Amino acid sequence: MWLLVSNPTARSGLAANRLEGAVALLAAHGVEVAVLATLPHGGTVGAVAAALQSGAASGSPYRGVIAMGGDGTFHEVANGLLRSGVRADGDVIPLALLPAGTGNNQARALGLPLEDLEAAVARIAAGNTTPMDGARVTAWDEHGALLGEAWAFDSVGFGFSARALRYRFEDKAEVEQMPLWRAIYRDELVYAGALVRALVGSSFEDHRFDAQVTTVHGTRLYEDLHDLVVNNTRFYARAWVLDPTSRHDDGEMELVAIRGLDEWAERALVDLDGSPFRDWFDAAPALLRAAWFDLELRERPAGPPIPAQVDGEPWPAVRRVRIEVAQGAIRVVV
Repeated sequence: MWLLVSNPTARSGLAANRLEGAVALLAAHGVEVAVLATLPHGGTVGAVAAALQSGAASGSPYRGVIAMGGDGTFHEVANGLLRSGVRADGDVIPLALLPAGTGNNQARALGLPLEDLEAAVARIAAGNTTPMDGARVTAWDEHGALLGEAWAFDSVGFGFSARALRYRFEDKAEVEQMPLWRAIYRDELVYAGALVRALVGSSFEDHRFDAQVTTVHGTRLYEDLHDLVVNNTRFYARAWVLDPTSRHDDGEMELVAIRGLDEWAERALVDLDGSPFRDWFDAAPALLRAAWFDLELRERPAGPPIPAQVDGEPWPAVRRVRIEVAQGAIRVVV
């Protein structure tokens, strides 16, 4: 028996039909599942942990857990899996992914089929796994009070892109209250609308910030930043390949400091997946790769707090962050 975690109300209710089809396909491949619906406000993490612990205590442990959704669902299910502490033969039980999100960075990085549900189910039935890195993220405020702890598997970010993600979640919550409008304004349109809000806001207010970054390589001060991203997967924001040599199990993450939209445009020319200009440049802008990062973020005196995100989920504004990679933290089906 596998635990299948999904949000049947996603995509304006269209996900319920996809979930029903997935359960039938899994059964046809000999994979029996128990379905657990996601919960709002981060409740999925605790629900997954409790379900896995209950299965283990009953003497009928789950063989693995399946996340059906996008990078946010993967994040919550993986965090719940690690919180549960449930293991089999001394190892973490496997985590499988049925891609059904908008970005799908994890699925793209692992080479999973995005549109072919039957092919994705066949991968789960085959049961081949690979280790995948995770990163322990710990954040404090300016007074040293603990703000939060979590595992990250996709990215940790600060600044403009984190602000756009926050706006996206605000817009999505508003639209969910308007049934007619939510059938139109969803998925990529919500991202686009949030991006416009962030762009307009940055033209009227100084959103730049500084970051002091310490790694095994030493300490470096990045000034006048627009964005700061610490990335774990091969892909970022669905289409950017920030480091073509990056792997999901290499024990390191890549830090990218962006000082303006012009630098994002430069990165697009070099790093955007499928860009025809990639071969015109000798190398992409410099990256900082390391197994751990200590970040001290400094906002401008009259500027707003620096927004943060972990795996595409909004986090509170932070001042100090430690990101520590755990190589092979989980096993994923590929």
